Amino acid sequence: MNPPRPGRLYWVCQAAGWGSFTAWVLGWYLVSTAAIHAWDFVSIIFFNAVACPAITHALRRRLYQRDWMQWPMGRLVFRIVAVIVITAALLTSGVALFVLAVSRGASTLDFQSACGIFVGFAWAFSGWFIVYYAVHARRRREALQLELEVVSRDAQLQSLRAQLNPHFLFNSLNSLRHLIGTNPDRAVQMVTGLAELLRYSLASDRTEMVSLADELQVGDADEDALYGAMDWLLERQERIEKGFAKRHLGEGSLVLYDLTSTYFEGHCCPLAQLGYSRDGKRGLP
Repeated sequence: MNPPRPGRLYWVCQAAGWGSFTAWVLGWYLVSTAAIHAWDFVSIIFFNAVACPAITHALRRRLYQRDWMQWPMGRLVFRIVAVIVITAALLTSGVALFVLAVSRGASTLDFQSACGIFVGFAWAFSGWFIVYYAVHARRRREALQLELEVVSRDAQLQSLRAQLNPHFLFNSLNSLRHLIGTNPDRAVQMVTGLAELLRYSLASDRTEMVSLADELQVGDADEDALYGAMDWLLERQERIEKGFAKRHLGEGSLVLYDLTSTYFEGHCCPLAQLGYSRDGKRGLP
């Protein structure tokens, strides 16, 4: 994944950070060094104000391409420490070779100075990684929070749409307007039913799932009530069937029948003794 194009704030932070580090190194050099050379100033400016920003900019691209920020913390820390040590060692070697080349062998970098330069580079790159990781982690948290807010608002919008379908409400209000002039009593019943439906829709939104019993408002029904309802339906079955036939069937209508076969298997089923296996299963009641 390629990194996004750096903005103005990124370059300001790069310039301020490495500029401050360069100023600190120059001050430390002027205070701690007795013999001051011009090539030392050139070396400090080049390696601290030019090379270090270029290296960290390349590291930023590498972090994005390898997606380092998604790694486990232990693996990330190990990789960053290795990069810091290698980069600091290479820069220190570069400084030593620069001084040796510019002075034509007249001046060399002693071990104590080399260690000080190495520690300075390592300290600077460690600070850069810490600041970069903190800023990146903060942006990730903000992006995740924004994404969660968007998902939450979308879920609320979908819930509101499910609670109150515009087409359903539009059709209901049109029907109600018609009934007010033609059948006021029926209009009152319709208003009451619509209010109950909306109340139930708002109440059921508090739970993710609703049982069929709650949906039909028969959650308290027992076995006797269910058999009573079936008896009620059986007494009116012929009239209901005729009503459906009169409404939906006509001359030349196509009728599809469900011929699904069901039978009981077993040896002691009192219900199966009343009938037989329509599929011709022998040895079964």
